[in-house]
Amino acid sequence: MAHALVGDHAPTREWRAHRFALLNIAGSAGFLVGPLVGGFALIAARTLFAAETEAGFLAPFLATSLLTLVAGGVVLGLVPFRNHSLSKSVTTSKARADPGVLARLLSVSFVTALAVGAFEVGFSLRGKQTLGLNASEIGVMFTECSLVMLVVQALVFSPLVKPDTTRWLVTPSLVILAAGLAAVPFANGYIVMILAVALVAASAGILSPIATYWISLGAGETQGADLGRQTAAASLGQAVGSAAGGLLFDIAFVPNAAFTLTAALVATGLAASIGLPKRLEKLSDLEADTACAGAGSKAVNNP
Repeated sequence: MAHALVGDHAPTREWRAHRFALLNIAGSAGFLVGPLVGGFALIAARTLFAAETEAGFLAPFLATSLLTLVAGGVVLGLVPFRNHSLSKSVTTSKARADPGVLARLLSVSFVTALAVGAFEVGFSLRGKQTLGLNASEIGVMFTECSLVMLVVQALVFSPLVKPDTTRWLVTPSLVILAAGLAAVPFANGYIVMILAVALVAASAGILSPIATYWISLGAGETQGADLGRQTAAASLGQAVGSAAGGLLFDIAFVPNAAFTLTAALVATGLAASIGLPKRLEKLSDLEADTACAGAGSKAVNNP
């Protein structure tokens, strides 16, 4: 819903891309800050009320509930619920947009989320059972994962990168994601594992906002529905990946199946990216032509 609202109010592609990047950064920051808020709330409850029983564990949930209410109040106060000035590029491009592009981008979203889900579960099990890492070391790596995602999402749609050029990053990012997953079983040291985590986090962090941006650009009047489909595809991928990461971890006849089979699935997802940059270029040109036509019509009607 947030992405659709931003897309509806986007005056330019650059504005849309930068705001999408901010939304993804906010999500990554939430994953990074959330555990800290929960930890501080638990410590505060135990300090103030000497709550050593299970009741003390209610504090993190109460704290997040309070933050949710605050966020809801901010949304009610600041976010417009009606939009009377949808851009011409948004409302007219759908009729001529390539229908195959959406399916390809949904596939990219699915395999990306699947890879992240399998990686998170498989990495936790491998770190504890195989490498003997303690909880703090595993926590540091997950923190690194969130930080890397935050940084790459800030860079991919920064003023330094033109939104149109991001279409060329899909295939390389999928290759790096598959390579990072395949490298995890061979990372037997703490430093090497950190590098593998960085590869997975960086590639996944790049793919997610790119898919969202291009889906929004070609959605037209069905923008909310198409972005909802992307969310559903990513959620399904996350669920399947998390289940696979646990179920495949102890399979003896396929060593390191949680990572190798997931890497293979990501590699098959490369098929969806073949020829995608060219098709996205046509979509970009179509959106630009429609925007220019809309601007010309407005100039004629308002001399």
